[in-house]
Amino acid sequence: MDRDAAVIEVKSGRNTKSKAIYSVMSERYGVERGMFIENTNIYTDDKGVEHYPLSAASFIRSMERYGWKEMDH
Repeated sequence: MDRDAAVIEVKSGRNTKSKAIYSVMSERYGVERGMFIENTNIYTDDKGVEHYPLSAASFIRSMERYGWKEMDH
């Protein structure tokens, strides 16, 4: 089975700004999927990073398998 890499970053505090996830998703590293687990609702930002609430961490396998875009339908 062929698998793609994803970068996952967990933020529990108020400061949710991060350059690391966007750096890993740059052309230099070529990672196409980035996910923030933080104190928020589910959405995808303008740079393609998926944002999930902290409670979604227990469902990380489902996010890996289906992705949020498919779960949205």
